[in-house]
Amino acid sequence: MSNLLVGPFETWRVVVDGRIIPGLTGRKASEYQTELVLDGRFSATFTDDVAAQAAWLIAQALAIGQGYSHLGALNKDRPFAPQSMEVGDGDKLP
Repeated sequence: MSNLLVGPFETWRVVVDGRIIPGLTGRKASEYQTELVLDGRFSATFTDDVAAQAAWLIAQALAIGQGYSHLGALNKDRPFAPQSMEVGDGDKLP
């Protein structure tokens, strides 16, 4: 019989250009690598600098797929991705 529950997993929201990207999460895979997970189903592991570029590209593609011209577009009633705000000491984040 297979396991019913697998975990726990530590995941983080992904922020690109100050916007929280819907459906995109991530986690530190190692000291210098980040794993990005799209829609809880598709994942890839990148070096940290490449992960930032991949997240930007994924965010743009998601926005375009939703009918926006780009990630920061306000051409509908609301922006594609909500803007992120940090409260507290940002030095404690990974």
